[in-house]
Amino acid sequence: MNDMSERTKGILLVVSAVLLFGTWGILAKLIPASPLLLIFTLQAAGVIAFFFAAPMGSFSSLSRKEHLFIIAATLCITISDLTFLAAVKTLPTVANAILVRYTFPLVVVFLAPLLLREAFSKRAVFAVGLGLAGLATILADDLGSYNGYGVSMALISAVAFAMFLVFLKKVLSSVSVRVWLSYRFVLAFVALLPVVLVSESFSAWNPQFVGSLLGFGLLFGVVGTFLHMEGIRRISVQEVSILGYIEPLSATVYAIFLLSEIPTLSVLAGGMLIIASGIIVVTRK
Repeated sequence: MNDMSERTKGILLVVSAVLLFGTWGILAKLIPASPLLLIFTLQAAGVIAFFFAAPMGSFSSLSRKEHLFIIAATLCITISDLTFLAAVKTLPTVANAILVRYTFPLVVVFLAPLLLREAFSKRAVFAVGLGLAGLATILADDLGSYNGYGVSMALISAVAFAMFLVFLKKVLSSVSVRVWLSYRFVLAFVALLPVVLVSESFSAWNPQFVGSLLGFGLLFGVVGTFLHMEGIRRISVQEVSILGYIEPLSATVYAIFLLSEIPTLSVLAGGMLIIASGIIVVTRK
């Protein structure tokens, strides 16, 4: 009973996180900031929120293997986020970038049994295929509008995110979520700071721009990230991957209100396929 309640809690946390993350591509497109600056803002918010939340001495007590897994996971998620926002800024719509990025479950389905010894589930493979079919249906009219750079960035994001989930599962098997988040944000913040200082121009900043950056960092670097990590800790990587299909579905709904994009019949049909793939995961025994 306890295992079931933990799994249910994990599913609810992941669903909450992906519903929130459904807005981040849209907001990234609306905020006139580079992908690098937006990603750096997430790290800065994470450092402020989580660094002092980790118990004293927690970093020095980590084993060499734990350090290596944390560094690998941090590198993968930073690359994934940066390249995804680069795709969002380049491709015609946010949905274009999400479709290509959501090829990552195909990578996870085969990595998880090999590296995490999770059971290879034919049901999970079917659900992934169903979800991808839904995404393809939603964006069928936009496939011809892709450009090479944007698609490449989204594909790199997909592979890096799949690797991140695998490394993260290794990390969270022995390290608390708070220690992981503290370590991750500090590493990425320190690595990105000199690049931001050299490449960004701060002379044109105004209070409205700074406020939008702070809100972006708080919403996704703190709230969304914490919900997602707590959920990932409780359920399998394959389940996390497939429940993530809620993100592009919710992004489509948010676009109606934020970008005035009215869904077509293909969007509605694809959304039903995505929901069906999620139900397959949630109701498995």
